[in-house]
Amino acid sequence: MEFRILGPLEVVDDGHPVVLQRGNQQALLAFLLLHPNELVSADRLIDALWGERPPPTAAKILQNAVSQLRRALGEDRLVTQPPGYRFRLEHDELDLHRFEQLAQEGRAASDANVLRDALAIWRGAPLANLRDEPFAQEAARRLEEARLAVLEDRIDADLTAGRDTVLVPELEQLIAGEPLRERPYGQLMLALYRDGRQAEALETYQRARKMLSEEVGLQPGRQLQELERRMLNQDPELTPAHASTSARSTRQSRRRRFLVAGSALAAIAALALGLALTNDDPKPPVVVPNSLVKIDPRTNKVVDVIRVGRLPIAVALAGDSVWVVNNGDSTITHIDTGSDHAQTIAGVNNPLAMVADGDGNVWVTTATYEEVTRINGKTLRPDVTVPLQHNTFLPAVGAGSLWVTEPPHNLGASGTVARINLKTTKLERRFTVGPFPVGVAVADGAAWVANGANATVSRINLGDDSVEQFRVGRTPGGIVAGFGSIWLIAGGNYNTIWRLNPQTREADAIIKVGGEPFALHAGPDAVWATLPEQGTVVRIDPRTNQVVKRIRVGYNVHGIVVDRDGVWVTVARGSPDFPF
Repeated sequence: MEFRILGPLEVVDDGHPVVLQRGNQQALLAFLLLHPNELVSADRLIDALWGERPPPTAAKILQNAVSQLRRALGEDRLVTQPPGYRFRLEHDELDLHRFEQLAQEGRAASDANVLRDALAIWRGAPLANLRDEPFAQEAARRLEEARLAVLEDRIDADLTAGRDTVLVPELEQLIAGEPLRERPYGQLMLALYRDGRQAEALETYQRARKMLSEEVGLQPGRQLQELERRMLNQDPELTPAHASTSARSTRQSRRRRFLVAGSALAAIAALALGLALTNDDPKPPVVVPNSLVKIDPRTNKVVDVIRVGRLPIAVALAGDSVWVVNNGDSTITHIDTGSDHAQTIAGVNNPLAMVADGDGNVWVTTATYEEVTRINGKTLRPDVTVPLQHNTFLPAVGAGSLWVTEPPHNLGASGTVARINLKTTKLERRFTVGPFPVGVAVADGAAWVANGANATVSRINLGDDSVEQFRVGRTPGGIVAGFGSIWLIAGGNYNTIWRLNPQTREADAIIKVGGEPFALHAGPDAVWATLPEQGTVVRIDPRTNQVVKRIRVGYNVHGIVVDRDGVWVTVARGSPDFPF
């Protein structure tokens, strides 16, 4: 049997996946896999699974989870041993142990290929499907730190082997994702220097100095400072002894193209330092994962990058504020657009999507927690929770109400849409729509609901509350209203956005966007969509129904919201694991 935690929690038995129930069963197994062959008391398990406020029946729930786990994995796998349990794990059954063994072997031999084999075991963010569990969040941070350390060791081994030039793009990407780690800056400096790109190597040091100073108020460490000094002095030991005569000749040729004379190196280095210190905006902002990116709608250029929480997937505008849902760590980030000051807010269970209500507040859906929560725009704290006893997915605001799509627990059954009065914050009505309702938009006297499971749209008449349903010919996703039309994403691999006529219920246009859209927004003069796999934002001109601009952002772009001053998109590493 194989157990996997370096990615979503998985169990494989003889090549076949073992089905585990979400919730306590998965969480229990994950905690035990982090403490294999160790006696873990029942009290410790209860603390791990429920924290400081366990339910009165926690002991009974734990016993049931243990029984379920034994049925799934075998009676002898989880042994009862007072005062708790011991999870029996054989050699080489856990992917983490294989990773650690290969990492140890690769480090001992400085073998980049063995370290690559260790890194290849990873399938994504560790314990990605247990993000709500505090113990899993802490474990994931430790595991990710271990992965980065092995990655940096592998890059060192590649540098030792002379693979300088090919490492530059990888190191640039690593620094973009982890801009406060000093070691990759030094590795990039060395790779550039050995490739005859001394000025770029010295500029990289200045980038590191500026980032560390602005973010944490520190200067680079001694190792990085010493590396810069050695480069300024052209220390011959920085050129590896293994470099072949032809390779060295090539580098010297490049060097001659950069330097008019040998004595000019110091002058060029000084010039590079001076430019780095005096040029306020030498390059566009560097896009990094877990950020909110602002694009100027006039120039289609990235103009700002603001760090937020982990796995940001949704965004909303409320007055002078931008709000971001960080699904990876169950937080919300509030950004003041005037100062770019960002503040992280906790207290919402598994936030999934959000919408602004027009009064400066935002409403957040919580998926299987079956409620919506309002965050007050003045206090920046959750102040209203509306229990719905249904899954909650994508929200919209219109006609004085908050509308929330509710995918059914049985995804083949009809879904519902909840209508909540924004003034009273009470549930007014629940409408039955098609199976798996995804998005909802309010316009032209109706609420329009995209039903993802049967290629239909439900139209809820705001006048008489009647519901009609019509086909759209593709599996629909997100839906918005704008420019006299209803726009919706065609899911799957269709890579299109449909423009529907609200009177005829027919498509006026089907627009190919070159990738699978995730989110959609109708701005003041264009319709915008994000394409996560391409790391791209597309701009559609509603006059021509054509994509007129593709803006490469990088990583996985998810949520998007637009006003006249900016196009705001969330950028993550990886994609969300929706719970239904």
